[in-house]
Amino acid sequence: MPGATTKQISPNAYQALRDALSVIFWWKRSFARYMRTALRDSPEVLGGLDLKSMPKREAVDEIVDRLMRREDKYQAVTLRLMLEVANRTDFSELADVEDGAAKVAVARAKVEALTRGFHGRAAGPGVDQLKGAPDQQGCVLSRDISE
Repeated sequence: MPGATTKQISPNAYQALRDALSVIFWWKRSFARYMRTALRDSPEVLGGLDLKSMPKREAVDEIVDRLMRREDKYQAVTLRLMLEVANRTDFSELADVEDGAAKVAVARAKVEALTRGFHGRAAGPGVDQLKGAPDQQGCVLSRDISE
């Protein structure tokens, strides 16, 4: 619809998602299972990626890049993923490995950084509410764009 505006996801929010996804799982198998489940409505986002063999950070970068490049198609999917990660409280997989306490602390800090994008609400609003979020520093949806 000409003249209509929509919001874009903030570059800071994409970076916070990238940072959190890279550290909340220790095992690639757990990461791969989580991503397949989280993106089950849009499996094409994972197309061609071997999540069990490629380094997690590379996989995360590619996934977030794909979501970002096609924000017009994947904005709701991305916001749901961000909300799920922001609400994550279980880091038991990290706690069970060497230096687990330090890994858990890093993961909690990265998740908290993403959570701040939802105005500090841990049990956050739904995707529909986020679409109308006002522009503020750290806000997930930051810029109006014309369609």
